Amino acid sequence: MVAPIAPRCTLGQSPMQGVPARNNGTGDARLRHTPGCRPRGTHARAGPVLTSRPALRPPTMSSSPPTSPPPRVALGTGLAALPTGQSGVVFTLELQDALPARLRRCARDLLHISDNVVCTEQLTGRMFFAFNGLERDPRQVHTIPECREVLRGLHRRWPYWMHFLAPEPDLWSVLLLCLLPLGPGVRLPNGRIAHELDHEALQNLITELTVAVNELHYHHKVEATTSKRIQARAMRAMGRATGART
Repeated sequence: MVAPIAPRCTLGQSPMQGVPARNNGTGDARLRHTPGCRPRGTHARAGPVLTSRPALRPPTMSSSPPTSPPPRVALGTGLAALPTGQSGVVFTLELQDALPARLRRCARDLLHISDNVVCTEQLTGRMFFAFNGLERDPRQVHTIPECREVLRGLHRRWPYWMHFLAPEPDLWSVLLLCLLPLGPGVRLPNGRIAHELDHEALQNLITELTVAVNELHYHHKVEATTSKRIQARAMRAMGRATGART
């Protein structure tokens, strides 16, 4: 068992420096995601431990912060005025986005971004998410059914987190806690809640994420060295989030 960590955010609200964008034109073809193959012949065993607590403050920065706060954009509104040239973008979600029609609109906005090569390059490792209306909610984000349903629904339609999500371990912790089945929670002496994750489920998720990012990079003709760097950065963030090497 590994030492637990505690994500300190709803869904990240502070940007991280991403891979510099390269303008190669625009892409119009819609990506068709094929879920990743799951490893066979393995058995579930005790895996990493993730912990969370209800403090709704931005995560601690692990690189130089930007000179100005990132813009906040409501997901599911069509992204008519998606800001460009920013150090990061915070996409805001509502608990009501768990409703099927609203969830489809949110996913359509994300697909619009990943279908466009300029947006894909500009938002490499610079995307953050935040749920509105949780400032006074004492529950941990990953325990709120609507939050789990929104993120799981988005993941089924848009699994390109490894390319877009900022490499902030706290942000990845919340995402993983929402996407993976949780084991029994144990309250630690410091007040944090630890959850033991199924190792096989975690590895299956990583496989699916890797297949998706490779598909995205193939579609946009991302150079192999750039793709490797993007994936390695996301893997490091996930490793730090789980307290183990992924």
